Amino acid sequence: CFVYLQTVLGELHIISLLVLSNMRFNTKVLALFAASLTTSEALVRKSKLKKKGVAKKGHIKSVLLLSIDGLHYSDLVQLKKDPVKYQNFNWLMDNGLTFPKHKVSTWADSFPGLSSMLTGAGPGNSGLLYDFAYSRKLVGPVTGTGNGGTDYNQPTGIQCIPGQTENLGWVIGWDESIDVDYENPNTNAIDSTYLYQAIDPEKLPRDPANNCNLVYPHNWMVLNTIFEVAKGINGAKGIEKSWTAWTDKNPGYEWVNGPSGKGVDELFNPEVSSFDKKNIILNKEYDTIKLNAILNWIHGKKRDGTDFSPRKDVPPVIYGGNFVILNDASKYLDLSPASPAIGADYVPGTQGEFSPKLADVFQYLDGNLGQIKDALVATGNLEETMVIVTAKHGNSPIDKNLLHKISVKTSNCPGNGGTNECSPASLLLNDVTLSPYLANYIEDTVSLIWLTPESGSYCKTPGCDKTADAVKLLLDSMGTGNPAGIFKIYSGDHLFQLLKANGDLAADRVPDILIETLPGVVYTDKKKVMEHGGFSTDDRSVALIFSNPLLKLKGMSNEVASTHEQIAATILDILGVDYKQLQGYQVERADPLSVY
Repeated sequence: CFVYLQTVLGELHIISLLVLSNMRFNTKVLALFAASLTTSEALVRKSKLKKKGVAKKGHIKSVLLLSIDGLHYSDLVQLKKDPVKYQNFNWLMDNGLTFPKHKVSTWADSFPGLSSMLTGAGPGNSGLLYDFAYSRKLVGPVTGTGNGGTDYNQPTGIQCIPGQTENLGWVIGWDESIDVDYENPNTNAIDSTYLYQAIDPEKLPRDPANNCNLVYPHNWMVLNTIFEVAKGINGAKGIEKSWTAWTDKNPGYEWVNGPSGKGVDELFNPEVSSFDKKNIILNKEYDTIKLNAILNWIHGKKRDGTDFSPRKDVPPVIYGGNFVILNDASKYLDLSPASPAIGADYVPGTQGEFSPKLADVFQYLDGNLGQIKDALVATGNLEETMVIVTAKHGNSPIDKNLLHKISVKTSNCPGNGGTNECSPASLLLNDVTLSPYLANYIEDTVSLIWLTPESGSYCKTPGCDKTADAVKLLLDSMGTGNPAGIFKIYSGDHLFQLLKANGDLAADRVPDILIETLPGVVYTDKKKVMEHGGFSTDDRSVALIFSNPLLKLKGMSNEVASTHEQIAATILDILGVDYKQLQGYQVERADPLSVY
């Protein structure tokens, strides 16, 4: 555009001189032409300056990655309609590149969503399928506390013997259940005792293949991260003397360090379960705590504002975090009249229009983005920072008219005198023949089911695999009223193809059965109107903005489609670091997006 402008103005200048040299003009006409030449030259000079300021590879010194959990692309469409009320969202979009066809590549939940962005691989290869999952190779913690236990046919406090090959398999919980203080009795305010938690080693699983050592979240990782590559860990060619920072919603996110355990220099994970998540006011307080950490990082400080050595006053090379308020406020609605979360939803029957209270949530988030932009300007880092706004996941259904809640209680399964609708796992638990074989299950807007190692897809005794029997029961249910709201069932090779799973990289964690639900289905008995974790467009079609005022490409991307896995390679490419050092890229080949 600017090259074209210079060309046109340059030709105008030459033509004007030719006209003046061959015609006689009075002084007023000459003055008019002189003024036009001065204006054209000024425009040319301005365009040249603009052109010199266009960002190129190597120009960006830092990448600030923000996940606004639950942020759909359709939300950006609504935000664009009011550039005054949501001026900072609009500034980022106007000074950046938006990807309207971006999607989370598989089911959309926090762990697989973030790990895709940080490793360049989906959950089938990263092994981060959910924050509450299962491993066929580990045994339980020393104390037998935390997640797992008899609810999933798992004994508690079992002995770990180095090298053992039997009695393996454990429910893995990287949520608040591994905190030192698991329960928070005070839900009316944020209590710092529960907010600033640490991981309790006695609640961690153990690995018989590694001398029964404890498995911390970073030990669960099988692929390196963008933090490790950028810092040059384990032989990677990164950026010398760089540092990194991240903030997320509980100590279990320690896994973002990567397998080395050293990828993030300052990791700040205050516990999101330290307050009533259905309360908008407390959500704002919680997210503001993390916002303040990000603002201090922009100033090159530690999260508490103190100096960070060795790079004093220099922001991290890769940093950021997540905000939870949109996710929490839009999910919980059917509450007591006194709750401040009432009404923070989308207007039913519309294309995602905000209710007044949801609009207030977006204004709060817009204010956060404004503070971040102001800090980047104040520190002189705006033009050298790429700001990325996206979401680990969306939430569904946006239109509450489509909501279909299905119970996770066996008492509601057909024939038990309840609602005659129950989740896939409940159907299996309700069957006396198959129920003993269930090891673990996760059900939100998806259903992931693990059978015990002795009865699932990986058992070695002839005739031991009960996966086909479980699938048959679920298929039969689809033909008799479909009480579980099933759309599609994946197992065996079809499941591995869906996950792009590469051999045994994370095979011990892949479920035996995965259920894709009908649109609008949410497996819950709680007072929710939205949830995430599934395959629906509302779950997977999330926002993605790359913003920097010097970007030449602005507006809507011409990319046919993009996925979360591509974000990892794009971040490293922006920084001038070889993204092919990412092990996730080596497995899945998720190429960088074109942002220059």
